[in-house]
Amino acid sequence: MAKNSIDLFYLKNISMGNREFELKLLQTFVEQTDIEMKIIQESLQRKDWDALYASAHKIKPSLHFIGGLQTEALLKSIEGIVKDKINLEKLPELVSDFLKSCIQVIKEVKVEIENYQNSSKINQA
Repeated sequence: MAKNSIDLFYLKNISMGNREFELKLLQTFVEQTDIEMKIIQESLQRKDWDALYASAHKIKPSLHFIGGLQTEALLKSIEGIVKDKINLEKLPELVSDFLKSCIQVIKEVKVEIENYQNSSKINQA
């Protein structure tokens, strides 16, 4: 089995045990990241570096909150390239790697969301 792409330690630390906050952040992460992934992909195809930078910059903190550090590192590389407009030829591979990594992160976050929802149902019973 693949190593987890996320680590919720930081999220749990800043939430101080507020499971509703954690669940809401995870749900928002999935919704927003899905949108931004599409924008990043479209921006690359259009060579709209400003839009690509903006989307990468927008979701980077969310990846940090959920411990998606490898995916966050890919975004930092993408950000640097589009900001400096140097090594643009590396972007297709980096964006592809980012999208694959992000899909894995989202899968793991969805499992965590299910776990939160199931534990809430158990606690209510």
